[in-house]
Amino acid sequence: MMLSLIGANTLWMMVIWAGLMLVFSPVLFVVSVCLPELPLLLIRRLHYIPFDSV
Repeated sequence: MMLSLIGANTLWMMVIWAGLMLVFSPVLFVVSVCLPELPLLLIRRLHYIPFDSV
């Protein structure tokens, strides 16, 4: 009984994991595209740099 429960839980975990990957893969793609520019945006936000001076 316990083994079948563990197997079912593992299956559900895999299904949930696949669903999460499907949902978050566009988010990860956008983050990986925006990541190089993120430090610049943070620096601009923390220390206000006018766009004219750059």
